[in-house]
Amino acid sequence: MAAHSKGLMLAIGAISLLAGVAPAAAGDFTLTPYVWFEGLDGDGDVNGQQWAVDADPLDIDHYDGGGAVAFEAKGKKWAFLGSIAAIDVDQEALGGSRDLTAEQSMIEGVVGYRLTKGGLYVVAGARSLDYDVTVSGFGGGEDSSSWVDPVVGFWYRADAPKWGTSLEADIAVGGDSDSSYQIASLLYWHFSRSISLTVGYKAVDMDYEDEGSGFRMHAVSKGPLAGLAFRF
Repeated sequence: MAAHSKGLMLAIGAISLLAGVAPAAAGDFTLTPYVWFEGLDGDGDVNGQQWAVDADPLDIDHYDGGGAVAFEAKGKKWAFLGSIAAIDVDQEALGGSRDLTAEQSMIEGVVGYRLTKGGLYVVAGARSLDYDVTVSGFGGGEDSSSWVDPVVGFWYRADAPKWGTSLEADIAVGGDSDSSYQIASLLYWHFSRSISLTVGYKAVDMDYEDEGSGFRMHAVSKGPLAGLAFRF
């Protein structure tokens, strides 16, 4: 079984288990398809060839397409948050001497327990990352790897009649990465109780090395996002 397939199955299993912990009687469901205009900022190795990129978060010329969807289920005390993203980016590497293409996917799932009436939750779950990196140009190469990290953090969600806000932050504890964290901040404009426009910013930092293949990535996936939230 390929490494990325194994990592994907482990993540889906972990998220399914976590979803089972969330209360079946959760009374607030939100589904949010969104676009993440995301680029990479960092460096790594592919088959012994080093690469380095530095993306402007507001420059979307490198964005090759993809999409994402997030899901929330909230009860009186418990909540479940999940997301799936698949995005391709194409950027100049090593000062323009090479070109880097990254096909990437991310699956996340956390269970949250409400600490305050104002909407502050402590969360715990797992995140799976899968990257297929190609470096073109002289001495280029291609390699892929996947990994899974348990994560802990917090989530804050507050809503007014017309506006809402969400802030999520977590950090890897153990797992395959040397270190990893995520920060996501969102604003919601409620057209109605059931439909909202959402805009925000998301960053996922990763420091991972596969000693067997020599694949290494120390980078931040970051950029603005926009979508529509459907509440049930």
